[in-house]
Amino acid sequence: MQLHQQNPSKGYDAQALHASESSRARSLLELLREAKADIRQGVDPKLLEQERSLPQQLNAFEHRKYQLVSSQHTEQ
Repeated sequence: MQLHQQNPSKGYDAQALHASESSRARSLLELLREAKADIRQGVDPKLLEQERSLPQQLNAFEHRKYQLVSSQHTEQ
């Protein structure tokens, strides 16, 4: 947040919020694992399938992004 105060247009506030929320999410997941909570119990199977397919979709998007960035292209 100090960096944001020094350079408000650089987006440091968003980065700080993202880091904070990621840390909180990791802590929550750790607590759920320790409690052996079955958070998927009773969840619609379509949502579970979607959850499984999202990482594959993200990988495909990242691969395509890499291909586009590494290929020769014009500014247009």
